[in-house]
Amino acid sequence: MCEDLIRVFSEALEIISETEANDYAHQAPAMLEYVNQCFEQRKDLLNLIGITSVDVMHTNHANHVEFMEVVFRVKSAVALVNVVAWVYNSYISRGFNSEYFVVELQFWKEAILKYVRLGQPGAIIRVYEIMAENHLNFLKLSEHSDSLEPVDERARPQFDKFVAAILKPSSAEAMAFARDSIQSVDDVKFWWYKVIRPAMYEIGRLWSLGEITVAREHLATSITQRIMAAFYPMILDLPRNKGKVIFTASPGELHEIGPRMMADLLEIEGWDVLYTGADTPAGSLIDLLKTENARFLCISTTLPTNLTNTSQLVASVRADIQTANVNILVGGQAYNLDPTLWQKVGADRYANSTEAAVTFLESCSDK
Repeated sequence: MCEDLIRVFSEALEIISETEANDYAHQAPAMLEYVNQCFEQRKDLLNLIGITSVDVMHTNHANHVEFMEVVFRVKSAVALVNVVAWVYNSYISRGFNSEYFVVELQFWKEAILKYVRLGQPGAIIRVYEIMAENHLNFLKLSEHSDSLEPVDERARPQFDKFVAAILKPSSAEAMAFARDSIQSVDDVKFWWYKVIRPAMYEIGRLWSLGEITVAREHLATSITQRIMAAFYPMILDLPRNKGKVIFTASPGELHEIGPRMMADLLEIEGWDVLYTGADTPAGSLIDLLKTENARFLCISTTLPTNLTNTSQLVASVRADIQTANVNILVGGQAYNLDPTLWQKVGADRYANSTEAAVTFLESCSDK
């Protein structure tokens, strides 16, 4: 079923032109307002969205139009199927009626016909028709949609205790436990990759199911960032003799634990890492690559809606004569949706682990 669905979507996405994708993006605010108003006028709204607030529905609509713009540009049927199944799972878990998706797709089709004028909007409409035709299939796929990072059983006791502390939330308890557990650089490596990484996936999963609020998610993230900062001095004095790497999150990307974690781990492996943090403008990154004479740029992307920004950043780096030969590595949760996405954004390689990142960096250094 999934393979056939991907094939049908691939065929439909392939004929969408850049003009149509651009017009869809340009008309997004008007279409979003139209869809929101259509829902707000329905007398059965509460039956469709359950006990959740209208703001949650509005957020879904805003995310939808941003994600679909990306899909129309990168033409990834695999990412589309995976995300739609995840959205079904997430919002039904929050109390939405499955019929909500049928109604939503109809409103989006109406909005596209009303506002998208350039090219052949029928090509975009076809993608929405396929989604509507496969409503029952997406319901089945959603039952198996899970973004949980597997937990290494060797780390299970630390993982369970750490997640409990940050959900409580108790900074003191989480910090005390980390201090008892992390005594060496090897412990940092183990914790960053085997405890903190799956813990952040678990926090995201709980949020997606509506089991914790956005505020609780942010608290858990904040506590984790404090803990990582507290142990960074253990890394500071390690030798860095393998070359300079600029590490950043995609423009527009606000999630920074992932890239911060990978930057720390690369420093442990001997790389001189300059970490710029979240949402760094492309122009500033290019200037930094020039002034630091760095051969490597690592870009982390958590949300698939930021893949377009990543692609534009990569293109800007390639277009500048002084940075055209920079080796670009991408990583982050967004690429888990489709193993070919790194190629679609124009990167040189994708890495989902420190080992993969180090292998790529060292292979480029040998050239």
